[in-house]
Formats: sequence, structure tokens, C-alpha cells
Amino acid sequence: MSTPGAPGLPPARVDTTYPAAELDRRFYAFVIDRLVAWGIFAGAAYLAWRFFLDDDRVLAGVGVIVGTVVLVSVLFAVLLGVAGVSPGKALVGLRVVRFDDGRPIGFSKALVRTAVLGMFTLPTVGLGLATLAWTAVMDPGGRRRGGHDRMSDAVVVDVRPAPVTEAEDPRPRAIVNLTAMRLMPTPPA
Repeated sequence: MSTPGAPGLPPARVDTTYPAAELDRRFYAFVIDRLVAWGIFAGAAYLAWRFFLDDDRVLAGVGVIVGTVVLVSVLFAVLLGVAGVSPGKALVGLRVVRFDDGRPIGFSKALVRTAVLGMFTLPTVGLGLATLAWTAVMDPGGRRRGGHDRMSDAVVVDVRPAPVTEAEDPRPRAIVNLTAMRLMPTPPA
């Protein structure tokens, strides 16, 4: 989104006019992210149960599960803050960038965004997530920024390359009458 300038100068600003991400693609990215994270959480929970909880070491098992949740959340925040992507966003061609200049949002803002999404997802049985989606739908600026985007001063943009369209030939298309061609005699060879 931005390129470094000369030494001692601020970074040069480049085109930050990527279109805002469509809500359905944001949803798909969210679902992919949740499937990845919850799959890792389920694997850690199984291993904790198998090796710790089954042997009456409850505190160690709970520690493994909580540690996994924190580690995965921090890893997602690092990816989001540094590169602007998560596994789901990378697959569907989205990126999270700063609202004002299009640069990555940084780790602290990504951690806030990840924490808000986490808090609004599970404890509210999806009602909080629906509220965040509603705030994105009702964004007065038209950039589809949800509450979690505003809290982290971010916007989700579509970074897929624009589709290449072939230029149409301005000449009228020739119409061939196949019936008339069949009625015409073939020249002798």
C-alpha cells in the first residue's frame, strides 16, 4: 500500500483506493479464520484431555487450552498487524489496512481488533457478531467499517487484481445467414 521514501523522508503515499470488501467475502474470510482457529483449539483440547485431564491434572490441561487460545490469537494479530491478512482474508483476497493511509494497522491495533472479535463471537452466542456485522452494513461512510474496524482505525479492502476485459471491436459484427449459404450452388471444381 505504501512504499518507503528516501532516507530521512516520510514514506511515499501510493494509491490507497482499493474498493471496500463486500460483506459476503468478509463473512467467508471470518468463517475460514474461525474454522482454522477452532480446529487448532479442538486439537489442543483433545491433547490436553488425553494427556492431562484424563490423569487428573486439571490445572495443566486448562493451562494448555488457554495457552493455545492466547497463542493462536496473538499469532492472528501479528499476521493482521504486519501483513494485513489472516488465513481467511488471504484466501479470499482481502486485506486489513489503516483507514487513513492504507498501511498495515500494526500489532497493537490488530490485537484490539482480534480481542473485540473474540469477545463478540463466543460469549454472546453470535448476537455480538451480528451487531458488528450490522455496524458494517450501516456504515455512513460507505466503506463497510464495523465497530471493530473503527476501534482499530482499520478498513477491510479487496486487493484482488481487477479483471481484465477485452476491448470490444467498435465495428459492427457481421451476420452470416447460414440458410442462404446452403441454398447457393457450390462452384464446380
